Amino acid sequence: MKKIFFSLGLVLFIAPFVQAQVVINEICAANLSQWPDNYQKHEDWVELYNKSANPVSLHGWYLSDDKDEPENWKIEHPGLTLAPGAFVVVWCSGRNEINGNHLHANFKITQTKNNPEHITLSNPQGLIVDSKKVKKVKLHHSLGRKDDGGDDWGICTA
Repeated sequence: MKKIFFSLGLVLFIAPFVQAQVVINEICAANLSQWPDNYQKHEDWVELYNKSANPVSLHGWYLSDDKDEPENWKIEHPGLTLAPGAFVVVWCSGRNEINGNHLHANFKITQTKNNPEHITLSNPQGLIVDSKKVKKVKLHHSLGRKDDGGDDWGICTA
């Protein structure tokens, strides 16, 4: 019986520290006419990817374009769960809405050399789990991980 309580206690102690493996996978700040959103507008976007072996609910997670304000936009979608190996696109349109499975953050991405933005992903506890500095890319190019969920980044052309 002591073994069961010890095991249960260990699981309850460790569980809050085990982080889901959702990452920023791709950032597009140069979408002038290639990928339309649900309004047929060509907004910039961020792709999130679940690189874990378990489904992850994104309800309560945060996305921001400012590393000093990591809780800028909260994902308020109780049914939004990313399956293992799944992606979701968040449109950076400034609309601050969720329309079905179309997520529109309350900010837009700007490619600037003087004051680069940092796309920041935080878990429901407000802990930053991923962040990437926005770099200037050519029209219709994006900054993305070379392998989904991998460590190396590069320029995506399609």
